[in-house]
Amino acid sequence: MPRWSTHQVPADTGLFTPVGLQPTAIFRLAFAAAGQWLNRYAVSHRRLLSEHHTGFVIWAAQFIADAPTSFLDGDCLEIKMMGRVRGDGTQFECQGEVASASGCAARLQACCVPLRLAGDAALSGVPARLAQDVMAAFLPDEIDKRPHRSPVPGMRASVTTEGRLLASREMPFTIHRHQCEVADQWFWPEAASLASASREDLARAEVEGLPRLRAWCLFTTWSQSAMRMRALPSSSNSRGLHGTDACDADSCP
Repeated sequence: MPRWSTHQVPADTGLFTPVGLQPTAIFRLAFAAAGQWLNRYAVSHRRLLSEHHTGFVIWAAQFIADAPTSFLDGDCLEIKMMGRVRGDGTQFECQGEVASASGCAARLQACCVPLRLAGDAALSGVPARLAQDVMAAFLPDEIDKRPHRSPVPGMRASVTTEGRLLASREMPFTIHRHQCEVADQWFWPEAASLASASREDLARAEVEGLPRLRAWCLFTTWSQSAMRMRALPSSSNSRGLHGTDACDADSCP
């Protein structure tokens, strides 16, 4: 049976919006929980970098919100997480949930691709299987030869072929250092914040012609929604993220 780690974090107002948990906060909590799982049961993220010359780059991530969650529900949030190897050592996948006193707030899944690091300060690298000494830290039930398949391409294809385009807009952005991680490139949970800003920007731009779209974007809470992202490789040490939220052919007005 795969091993799970469970821990609590104090609930603070910065983790919430007026309608629930912030999407970026959900991914940040999940990332920290995955690191705790590695540290407790396998090889810590720090040792993977410094001793095994192995890094992880996010390839796909999603959360599906469940029960509406408020800051006033309780003093703590509980995060449960499990990890496993997939694709014969070519992927590391985490699954978990964030819960409050009112129940499960969000279910999470993320898949990373291991990199063999080149040794530079930018932690650049190329995709490589996990080394056998790292694989040995996982239980047999935590190793799955089947690779993780992202649902994003299928969702996009379904929306494109079955849906009707209501509006389209691009939002340029700049990644600043406070949005970066130790490799001095963007920290992937920031993509959730950018995606949220982009859909609200679209709603404001189309307010006159599509009032129902504006209402959906502004008043649909994340407890009724989901976010899925898939990375698009652009170089050995940087990644672009392509994302979708729940505004698909069935749920969009």
